[in-house]
Amino acid sequence: MDQSSSPRTEAVNAILIPPALERFRALTGFDESPVEVRFDGWSKLAIVGRDRVFLFPRNHLAAEDAVSEVAALRALDAAGVSVAPRLLGSWHEPAIYAYPFWAVERVVGENWADLEDRADAARWLTLLDSLGAAIATWHRLRPSRLPPELRRPSRVVPDHLARFLERDHLDDLARRGAGLLGGSGTDVTTWMRSLARVVEMPEVLVHGDVCENQLIVDGSARVRAVIDWAVPGIGNPVLDFNFGEWGFGIFRYEDRFAEFRRALWGSYARARGLTSPDWVDVHLWFSLADAFQLAEAERDGTLDGWGARRAASSRANLEEATRMAGER
Repeated sequence: MDQSSSPRTEAVNAILIPPALERFRALTGFDESPVEVRFDGWSKLAIVGRDRVFLFPRNHLAAEDAVSEVAALRALDAAGVSVAPRLLGSWHEPAIYAYPFWAVERVVGENWADLEDRADAARWLTLLDSLGAAIATWHRLRPSRLPPELRRPSRVVPDHLARFLERDHLDDLARRGAGLLGGSGTDVTTWMRSLARVVEMPEVLVHGDVCENQLIVDGSARVRAVIDWAVPGIGNPVLDFNFGEWGFGIFRYEDRFAEFRRALWGSYARARGLTSPDWVDVHLWFSLADAFQLAEAERDGTLDGWGARRAASSRANLEEATRMAGER
């Protein structure tokens, strides 16, 4: 079948009209029939070739993020962070497309979002163990050596986590949490030790949206690439470990979050040579922040059915994390 009439080439016309497509091919040298054309990205459209992927912002807001993404990919490539797709080129040609667009290498593998519903706990643990080591590769970069576009504070910090990163307010939060959640004075002391260890970590470059949609894995469920660097910034390392950024799939195993965080943070800490905080501190920090938020919603009468189930799970996780931290 002639390229000009292939279904995949016709699908490209939903992104680039025929005259623009001709200019695009001349500019980029991409003269093959696409392997795939994807329209399911929240902020980007994609033309997938045999060895590269062209990414096109959906609108002006996504176009603003494109500047950060291209800068991030360029910096990560220069620093040898191989888990990020390699940037192959970027262009801004209004006669082709209204917004800047770019190309990255195509990483062979499957998106974890397409696999997670069929994954058992053992496969999840394999994924998370490899993900922790992957996150360490960009957290090791020195923020002072990053380009200006990446040195701004992270824009993706959920409010209920942001307040638990404010060192001056931790004591008040822990005591209010004890009132909401029925914690004892001993619990507050335990909480404060773990919270302080997390909050005192030096800031790093965070991806900002680590979740199932951004992970390309191999046949063993080990991470090959972390994609979509649209919202990077500087922040506390725990921001890349927030299960709240993930979809519903991971919450099937909320009663095993301690085990999950042990695998995820454990491999990360080993890769970075960290001894503090340990995975128990991190599990306690997230468990307290989640339980506090859900208890507030329950008190205010704004908790839905999903939230009620999560409130019970988060309290159980908090009790477990508090016990483990207190026994050390």
